[in-house]
Amino acid sequence: MPQITITGARKNLGLTQSELAEKLGVSLSAVQKWESGKADIRFSHMKQISLLTGFSLDDFILPKEYAESAQR
Repeated sequence: MPQITITGARKNLGLTQSELAEKLGVSLSAVQKWESGKADIRFSHMKQISLLTGFSLDDFILPKEYAESAQR
């Protein structure tokens, strides 16, 4: 399970799904599908979310357990 979810990152910024979609230049339904797990997100969009939120790509893709063990 990822450390940070797209939903969590979006909410951390105080954005609605529509606002995130607008910032990324995608449709609202794309964001809804990413957040529900019905569609995979493109790397380029994940990179944009990372830049917007300040979270690293690793925060999104590495399992929490791996990140914790890497810090030791």
